[in-house]
Amino acid sequence: MQIRQPIPRPTARARPIRNARKKLLATLLEQLYETMNTQTVINTIQLIIAPVVMVTACAVILNGLLTRFATINERLRSMTHERLELLRTPDSDGFAIERIAEIDEQIPRVLQRHKLGHDAVFGVYSAMVIFLGDMFVIALALFINEGWLATLALLVFLGGICAVIYGVSLTLREIFISLSSVTYEVKRVTSLKPFSLKTKKPE
Repeated sequence: MQIRQPIPRPTARARPIRNARKKLLATLLEQLYETMNTQTVINTIQLIIAPVVMVTACAVILNGLLTRFATINERLRSMTHERLELLRTPDSDGFAIERIAEIDEQIPRVLQRHKLGHDAVFGVYSAMVIFLGDMFVIALALFINEGWLATLALLVFLGGICAVIYGVSLTLREIFISLSSVTYEVKRVTSLKPFSLKTKKPE
C-alpha cells in the first residue's frame, strides 16, 4: 500500500508573489479588454492592410521583372551556345568570324544586364519581406501603444519603399543598356557588305 505524500503548501513568503502575479495578469487582461473594442479592431485591420497593398504591388512588379530576367538568361545561353557552334567552322568563313566578333562584343553587355536584373528581383523580393514584417510591427504598436514602436513601423515601411525604388531603378538602367545593345547589333550588321563576309580574315 502506497502512502501518499502531503502536497506542500505555499509558504507565507511565496503567497504575496503569487498574488502580485495574479493582479498583474488581471490588470493586463483588463487593459486589453478595454482597448479591444470594435473600432480599435477595425482601425488595426485598416493599418495592417497598407503593407498588404504594397506586397500586391511588388508581386505585380515582380511578374514583369522575372519575365525580363528569364529572357536575358535565355539570350545569354543561346549566344554562348552559338559561339561554340561557330568555333567549329573553318577560319576562312567570314560570316563565322564576324558573328563571333559581334558575340564577343555583346556578351559583356548581356552579362551586365543579367546582373542588374538579378539585383532588381532581389530588391523587390526584399521589399515584400520588409512589408510583411511591417504588418506585425504595426499590430504590435497598436496593442502596446508605445511611441517608439509607431516610429519603428513607419521606418520599416519606408525601408520597404526604398527597396522597391532600388529594384525599379536597376530595371530602368537595364532597359537603357538593352537599347544600346540592340543599337550596336543593328548598326554592325547594316554596315557589312556582301563581299566582306567572304574575304574577311581573322586579325
